[in-house]
Amino acid sequence: MIQNEHQYKVTQNKLKDLEQALTELFQIKNNLHPRQFSSRKNGLQITIDSLKQEIEEYVWCLETRADTD
Repeated sequence: MIQNEHQYKVTQNKLKDLEQALTELFQIKNNLHPRQFSSRKNGLQITIDSLKQEIEEYVWCLETRADTD
């Protein structure tokens, strides 16, 4: 779970890197065995989804805190 602004920025950067890696994976798809492509894609997508969820939760917490102030 993201707990501060620094972790938020690091997570955003990691998300950006993983999304770029997914884009690059699709560019080399034809050079990989279908199972290899699928496992790499699924691994990246699971991690991307997890980081997006963490970011959403952190932003929601910030907004909730701001609403109560």
